[in-house]
Amino acid sequence: MDAVRVRVRHGATSGAAGSGRISEAAMPTPMQTVTTSADYRVSATEQLIFVNQPAFLLNQLAPGGGVAHPAVHLTISGEVQALMTSVQAAGAMGINGINVSNTFDAGPTVTIERGGLLKVTATGGGAIAYAGGGQGAATLNNAGAVIVQADDKAVGLNNLSARGVLINSGQVSVISTGSDAIGLETYGYRVQALNSGEITVFGHDRATGVWIADSQGVFRNTGVIVARDDNPVRDSVGVLWNVGPTTSSQGEFVNEGTIEGDRSLQVEISFGSAADNVIVNKGRLIGTVFMGGGAAETLVNNGVIDGAVRFFGGGSIYDGRAGTVLGEVVASDNNGGGLLLGGSGGETLSGGYSNDTISGGGGDDLIAGGRGDDRLDGGAGVNTLSFARALEPVRVDLAAQTASDGGTKTLANFQIVLGGRYADTLIGGVGDDTLMGGDGADVLTDIAGSNRLWGEAGDDSLAGGVGFDNMNGNTGNDTLHAGDGEDWVSGGKDQDLLYGDAAFDIVLGNLGDDTCDGGAGADWVRGGQGDDIVRGGAGDDLLWGDRGADTLTGGTGADVFNTFVGAGLDRVTDFSFAEGDRVHIEAGASYSVRQVGVDTVVDLGGGDQLILERVDAASLPAGFIV
Repeated sequence: MDAVRVRVRHGATSGAAGSGRISEAAMPTPMQTVTTSADYRVSATEQLIFVNQPAFLLNQLAPGGGVAHPAVHLTISGEVQALMTSVQAAGAMGINGINVSNTFDAGPTVTIERGGLLKVTATGGGAIAYAGGGQGAATLNNAGAVIVQADDKAVGLNNLSARGVLINSGQVSVISTGSDAIGLETYGYRVQALNSGEITVFGHDRATGVWIADSQGVFRNTGVIVARDDNPVRDSVGVLWNVGPTTSSQGEFVNEGTIEGDRSLQVEISFGSAADNVIVNKGRLIGTVFMGGGAAETLVNNGVIDGAVRFFGGGSIYDGRAGTVLGEVVASDNNGGGLLLGGSGGETLSGGYSNDTISGGGGDDLIAGGRGDDRLDGGAGVNTLSFARALEPVRVDLAAQTASDGGTKTLANFQIVLGGRYADTLIGGVGDDTLMGGDGADVLTDIAGSNRLWGEAGDDSLAGGVGFDNMNGNTGNDTLHAGDGEDWVSGGKDQDLLYGDAAFDIVLGNLGDDTCDGGAGADWVRGGQGDDIVRGGAGDDLLWGDRGADTLTGGTGADVFNTFVGAGLDRVTDFSFAEGDRVHIEAGASYSVRQVGVDTVVDLGGGDQLILERVDAASLPAGFIV
């Protein structure tokens, strides 16, 4: 074994420094630095390197027994390294940089000053840079750099003492190439983790930036915490907060910096805990936020959450009125219901199985109530009420401001409604609404305003009201009635029945063999593809059979029947030049007019013909084609 050159300063603060060569092989037992002095310092000019053993063991007991000092203070201004090589003592599985024993009544203090370095490297095992313990509150204050690299589990700063404190204003870097990695880790009663520096963690299996366990803990972050791993199954966690089942008092969690991970924040509250914990975000959380367990939790978001928020505890509260969330906020599916309060931006807020209260706030929000008896308010903006996850048919009435989906909903301030997988009934209000049926045979009805009605999948029935309606049946055999007002009616796919009803309407059969009726008013009616029945109704209408073998009926009024190259063979059942009817052929097309039996045939060649039934070609003046 090669010797390692070290400089050791050991014992009383007045002791002289020495230098020499210490060979690991020459020592009968691993060397540990046991300080019994009140203060111990590694100066800025010193470099200490220890092989296959901790650099420091902080122990309250004197070598001969008894208490040496009620507390020990270690300050590192220079460089301290602990190395575990592939050649190690039998049974050794890891190495710690600094160990704090359990013998302290009053907690020791370890300070790594700016410019100081604590580095632990383990080949073939795990490593912890600082392992705090004791009956008293051990405190670690890092303003320098802590680096941990290990093949197995790697931990930066660990504190197991009650009322222990971990403070980082410097840098903590932890890398595990074969297992889990943790930046800061605390256990016990009223522990504190305070970060204003930078913590970066990379784990082969799992990475956790900060892990706080048990009751009444305090976490404050004004710095940067980043956790990443290369495991496609497990998620990296920026901050993990565990609250035990016997806890009855709140902990404290405030983020004013940046926390990043697959799960930026994970709060686990055991069932049986009576603590109502409040988490406050004033900074930025990048990644999903998970909050779950047996007690009510409150997340106050005054900053930015770049990810989803998911609650799993009863009676959860999300207050985002002063912040922004870029993902979906989902309330608990446990008993107790939830209160979700959106902010000024566009948010997605979803309730659970219990009775929830959800308010979108400002912005264009998407809100889904879940299955309980909910109070849902979209707030300002153009808001969407979604039943896409409904487990049964739903009924929504925006005019009455009610909905039912297994539970009863009270509604306010919604302009868009999304149906689900079943046969839904959606009724609009007096304003400008959008109703989208989703799957199933849906019934969509609007009352007034400029509205958009889309049947989507299934055999749907759509009815417009007063005002302009944009209606589309989409897939399925749909029936559409435009109602009063000037409307746009489109059948989509399959065989549809389309009615423009009153006023000027644009009616388009689109795909399939459709029946298109303009109704009263001067309408534009087109069959689209397929073999369609096209009727103008009353008024001066424009009619197209479009492609396929179509039948056109103008009805009363001066109608124009349109054809073009590629339109196919179309028939006009009621052409009357005296009533003002005309034929229009696309510009540039060649055609001929001839009498075939009792009909006049306008022939464009290639099988494209417009047949005027029971019309004598000789009686038609040259101006009947315009």
